[in-house]
Amino acid sequence: MTHHAPMGAWSSLTLGLPGEGVGIDAEGLSVQPIGHLVAGFSLGPGRTTLLPFLSTPKKADSEAMAAGAAADGEFLTCRIVPVDKLSRKLTPATDEFSTQGMKLRITCPRGDLKPSLKAPGMPLAVLPAVLVDLEIDNSTNDRAATCFLGFVSKGYGRLRPLDWGDSGLAGIAYQDRWALASTTNAGAYTIRSWNILESFEKGERLVHGGGNEGGIALSIPPRTKRTLTATLAFYRSGDAVTHGWEPQAYAYTQLYPNLESVARTALEKASEVRASAAEFDRKVIPHGADPLFSELLAQASQAYYANTSLLVNRDGTLHWNVCEGQYGWRNTLDLAADHLPFELTAHPWAAGNVIDGFIDRYSYHDKVRFDGKSSPLHEGGLSFTHDQGNYTAYSPAGVSAYETAGRDGVYSYMTTEQLLNGSYCASAYALKGGDPAWSRRRLPVARELLASLENREHWDPTKRDGILRGESEKVGSGSEITTYDALDHALKNSRGNLYIVVKTWCAALMLERWFLQEGDNASAKRAAALADRSAKALSATYDEKRKAFPSNLLESGGSLLTAALDPLVVPIYCGLDKELKRYPLLLAQLGSHAATCMRPGNCTDSKTGGLRLSSSSANTWPSKVAMVLASAGWLMNQPPRSVAPEACNQLASWMRSSAGKVTVSDQIDSASGRVIGGSYYPRLVTVISLLQPATDKHPAPEKQ
Repeated sequence: MTHHAPMGAWSSLTLGLPGEGVGIDAEGLSVQPIGHLVAGFSLGPGRTTLLPFLSTPKKADSEAMAAGAAADGEFLTCRIVPVDKLSRKLTPATDEFSTQGMKLRITCPRGDLKPSLKAPGMPLAVLPAVLVDLEIDNSTNDRAATCFLGFVSKGYGRLRPLDWGDSGLAGIAYQDRWALASTTNAGAYTIRSWNILESFEKGERLVHGGGNEGGIALSIPPRTKRTLTATLAFYRSGDAVTHGWEPQAYAYTQLYPNLESVARTALEKASEVRASAAEFDRKVIPHGADPLFSELLAQASQAYYANTSLLVNRDGTLHWNVCEGQYGWRNTLDLAADHLPFELTAHPWAAGNVIDGFIDRYSYHDKVRFDGKSSPLHEGGLSFTHDQGNYTAYSPAGVSAYETAGRDGVYSYMTTEQLLNGSYCASAYALKGGDPAWSRRRLPVARELLASLENREHWDPTKRDGILRGESEKVGSGSEITTYDALDHALKNSRGNLYIVVKTWCAALMLERWFLQEGDNASAKRAAALADRSAKALSATYDEKRKAFPSNLLESGGSLLTAALDPLVVPIYCGLDKELKRYPLLLAQLGSHAATCMRPGNCTDSKTGGLRLSSSSANTWPSKVAMVLASAGWLMNQPPRSVAPEACNQLASWMRSSAGKVTVSDQIDSASGRVIGGSYYPRLVTVISLLQPATDKHPAPEKQ
């Protein structure tokens, strides 16, 4: 099952797995199934061919049965295209299914997001619709064919024929939320009744309010090929679609007054929509990219957009929000940091808008403790909340909807983790966002970030060693956690964690580059010193015999953590090769650590070859596995497929197999491939890191 989603409409047309029907999702935390997608053609009664996107047979309601509708589903009499006769081509903006005589193509509008709806290209970029083209080749037949595109709805309410409200459109709609539409001047017409198959096969133009079946038909003359061009348009009106901050509306409502206007625009601008999709594909997939990873990015990017909302305040300012899949958190900051390579490639403004929201509303200043729950409090500094709220509700300023005091594990505070993630987001946007005015304006924030990092090493400047030991007062009687809270003990707690120390080193290097970019040499020198301290602490704990780092620098041994490599992806993307290569010993040690982790039985699942993030947990996250594989490839001067071929194959398998009823998921059992959680998830766009070109050589890891 694959999402087909506009940008910023939190909506999706979801289909792709034969036998699972179709979902029309709007502000959903899962796929919202509607029933059958009926797409195909007929040469007359008993001679109908359909694509296999039907769900389980539908039983007609009592009224329709009395009118003669088949009780067990009329489509059972049709020829359903076998899966082995169906080919598919998926790109980040298009999805095409082909079989003999028929092709279904779905195209999603794409564009570069800007801070104003008045900016050139924005009306098309935020158009809340997708194109659906159904091409029928009737060139070998001497009789006319009828093609049809529509739905058999199993949901609540009734489908309405568009003809009854707009004579220029053919098709159906559900309330004012979505419409499947085509233009009547292209010869398309509506079929709406309790039994569309009968009308479809007869070429009968029946519009009746009974039942819940309907769609668009088009006659195909003998010996010709024609395409039915339709759109699935979405709409959500109102200026209070979120709550808890200020009243907000979907940005597209400022450009399109109603559902029908969206549908008409999509149909009128179909050529431009197709052109924007092709340009987007070229932008996010480099020439010559690995086709396997390109396919994964196609699936992942659609899931990302299915979770996005572009909202507008009454003063016209825009907000970009990414919902965290089935969990519903708004703009989760640890996801925002991982989204950076994708967002800064596709539409940098979104990355800047998200971190601005955290700086301006979801930041706070705290004090920290160092030696236990009763120790004195010392100056901490700036950090950020885990999120900006949940589902359609914003949490109060400076407050996370997720974090709770007094816990040790899931739902505890992530103050240190989010300080690092905020440093990543702000620094990366300053370096790669193409917004020099923002970089200059936010330089005081960069200085606060650096001070807060230093304060969490130790309250005494003479005892700072690059390891963030301080825990926020906000955690109370609990313990600070990392983004890997749901994995295992080796990754749960942040204090001294290997992953956190590697991320500290990387964040310091990114801040250093930002300071130098703005001519603040004194701050750059301090950031470089922090990076030096973190690198020294890491190298000092490297176990030469084990060829690996401990899971926590304040302890010895422990689980092996491939997750410690994921922080490298963003600085590599930002072009920090020069800074990273100042530490040849550490890079060589990290490369050896990666090689050790990837040996069978360590962090490589002994049954499947799938990569774990911790040797002691089978709960693995494909989005993070992609980052680890990209980092390992960079460290070892090899393509990721050469470094860990089975792990790459398993990554693809997890993303494909999880994309069943729940679509792509980001928590997988590495042994069985079973979905643990994290469904309907946006973070899998991290696979873009596997498409990046190789960088210059640097010291290779020691041979095992």
